[in-house]
Amino acid sequence: IISRARLGLTRMQRGQAHSCPRPIRRVVNEKRNLLGRLGATVASDTLLPSETPRLSKDSLAELSSDEFVTVPGFASPSLVTALLEDLDGYRKSKPTKSASWEQGAVDWFNLLPRSQFSEFTPSEELLQLVESVRRSIEQKMGVQLAPELTEVKFAYYPSGGRYQRHLDAMNVGLQAREYSFVLYLNQNWTPKDGGCLRIFREVSPGDEVFLDVAPAPGTMVVFKSDTVPHEVLSTNSKRVAIVGWFNRALSDEEKEARLSETNELSPLAAAIQKHYREKGMSVKMGS
Repeated sequence: IISRARLGLTRMQRGQAHSCPRPIRRVVNEKRNLLGRLGATVASDTLLPSETPRLSKDSLAELSSDEFVTVPGFASPSLVTALLEDLDGYRKSKPTKSASWEQGAVDWFNLLPRSQFSEFTPSEELLQLVESVRRSIEQKMGVQLAPELTEVKFAYYPSGGRYQRHLDAMNVGLQAREYSFVLYLNQNWTPKDGGCLRIFREVSPGDEVFLDVAPAPGTMVVFKSDTVPHEVLSTNSKRVAIVGWFNRALSDEEKEARLSETNELSPLAAAIQKHYREKGMSVKMGS
């Protein structure tokens, strides 16, 4: 449960759709570096360049209290341009599409984790940005986020793309998603373009509100993967973002509990549970 006052009544509505808010623009003067190429994540003990974007203490405090935070202007205009150039190269080299009645059309380009089957190499600047955010969250929240388990993708929505309400928590194998992040790369975005990220929060039992986040270029959104339901509203023009998840390894107790839960459920019950969890709804299966 979250305080309605902290969320800001001017931005929140209860069950009433409205157009995307106008973005808060904050220009960050930053000299563009030449983009290097790395085949792996940045080592956890590597000293990051001073110009690497970082979450502020206030942003981390908001993430801790509200379970999500929006940071306009987190990435500089020059970095946004460089990342878009990378995406153009990926799309020309090997287009990859995914579409469904729920999501519309979306192109996914997997950047992390790296493996021998990886086809796309993230830029050094992107790796440093992701590692900076991971370290900040890990230090503030006191949770171990394994850098080798970090997931990063480019998401490209053509006009009409959307993604229905869901939770990002997808506990598969020996890892669990803890925090999700989105970095928007939509240059010249206006409210009529649509494609806002809608975040749902409970202010009291049975009383839910939502916040629409404008996908303005350079805006970063970070939120808890397992507790913050969200959706992507329909777009009226192309929508580009970097999305990712910071994961932790499961404890031995969690591994045993997961194995026990899986063994107790029938395939149908397990599929139903997964369906509702992905939509941000809780359901308890059993006799």
